[in-house]
Amino acid sequence: MLVWLIKHGETLPVQDDVPKMRTWNLSEALVKSGHEVIWWSSTFSHQKKKILYEANKSIKINENFSLNLIDAGSYKKNLSVKRILHHVKMANKFRNWSNNFKKPDIVVCSYPLIELAEEAVRFSKKNNIPLILDVRDQWPETFMLVSPKIFKPLVYVYTLLLKRRAKFIFNNSYSLSSMSLGCLRWAENFLDNKKLNNKVFYIGFKKREIKKNKLNDSYIAKLKQKLIKKKVFVYAGTIGSFYDLEIIIRVASICKSNNLNNFSFVIAGDGDNLHYLQNKSKNLQNVTFTGWLNTHQIHQLLEFSHVGLLPYKDFGAGTFPNKPAEYFFYGLPVISTIDGEIKSLIDQYELGINVPYSDTYKFYKAVVDIGNNHTLLSKFSNNANKMHKIKFDANKIYTDFVKYIEEVQKQYVQQI
Repeated sequence: MLVWLIKHGETLPVQDDVPKMRTWNLSEALVKSGHEVIWWSSTFSHQKKKILYEANKSIKINENFSLNLIDAGSYKKNLSVKRILHHVKMANKFRNWSNNFKKPDIVVCSYPLIELAEEAVRFSKKNNIPLILDVRDQWPETFMLVSPKIFKPLVYVYTLLLKRRAKFIFNNSYSLSSMSLGCLRWAENFLDNKKLNNKVFYIGFKKREIKKNKLNDSYIAKLKQKLIKKKVFVYAGTIGSFYDLEIIIRVASICKSNNLNNFSFVIAGDGDNLHYLQNKSKNLQNVTFTGWLNTHQIHQLLEFSHVGLLPYKDFGAGTFPNKPAEYFFYGLPVISTIDGEIKSLIDQYELGINVPYSDTYKFYKAVVDIGNNHTLLSKFSNNANKMHKIKFDANKIYTDFVKYIEEVQKQYVQQI
C-alpha cells in the first residue's frame, strides 16, 4: 500500500551524518515490509536552522521511498512568531500540493504541528482515507509553559483557540498513536467518543550506521583524552527552552566548590540558549560545550560517557523524550527530572536516579551518589542495556508500528 507520513522537524535522508529519528525509522520499516512511502516535510532543517532547498522539492530516496519537501521559509528561534508563520505557510502549501499526487491508502500524521495536522485531517476526510495521528507533544499546553511570563495572558488566549483546533483534529482522526501513554491519555481527553484502536509506540533507538573512516574524529579524540580519568555526565540534545540546563551549571559549580575534580559535565548540542549558558559557566573548567555534533561524533561521545542527563522542565506526566532510549542503548544510567512514565521505569528497573524538577541539591547528590559508587554505576548501566533491549529496540518498535498501520488500514476498508 501507499503510505503518506507527515512530519516536520526531524532529520532527513538527504542530510549527511545525522541520526535517524522516528519518521525516518518508520519509513524504512514500511519499505522493508513492501510498502511505498511518501514523507511530507519541510525544506528547512529545524535542528540546524538551515534551508536545504530554495523551492518545493520532490526527492526519490529509493524505488519505494520519496520525500516531498515544502518550501515554507525559515525561522531562527523555536519560540517565535516567524516559526508560527512557517507552520501556517507549510500547511497552506500542503493543502495545494497534495492534490497533485496519487492518493495514499493511509496517512500517518504527527501532532503537532497543529496547522499541518489540521490540513492532513481535512485531506483524509475529503478523500475518504484513514488517518493515524501520532501524538508527540501536549500542544498547545507546552506552549503556555515555555512562554515568557510577560506574554502568558496573550498566549493563554491564543492557546484557547488552538485547543478548539486540537479537538477537531483528534476527533476527526481515525485512530491515535503516541510515543507515551501519558501523551495518549492527554489526547484522548479531547475525544467525544473514545477510539478503541489507539496504541503507544515508544521512540526507540537502534545502532547507528557508523563509517569506520569517521570514527577517529580529532575533536572527540582530544575531548576523550582530556576527560579520560573523569566520570563524564553528558547531556546531548537541543539547548532550548524545554530543558533546565542551568541546573547542570549549578551542580558543576557545587562540585568545583567541593573539590570534586573527578566529575566532568559535557553539554552537546546547539540552540537558542547556548550562548547564555556558556556565559553562565565561563569560570567552570568542569563544563564543556561541544556545539552541534554529527552522528559519528555523538556515537563516540556517548561511548566514553558514564551517565546521561535528562534535565527537563516540568511539562507534566506525558513527557517522554527520545533521549532515554539513546542513553540506554549505550548503557548509560540517567539522572532525570521528568515525571510520569519515564520516572516509573527508572524507579522500577533501577535505571538511574529521579530528582524533583529544579532541585539543585538533590541533582547534585544524585551526581555524587552515582559518580562515587562504582558498584551502583555498574548495576544501573547493566539495567539500562537490558531496558533498551526490552522496551526501546527500534527494530522491534517500528516493525510493530508497521503491523499496526496495516491493521488500521484493513479495518477501515472493511468498515466502508
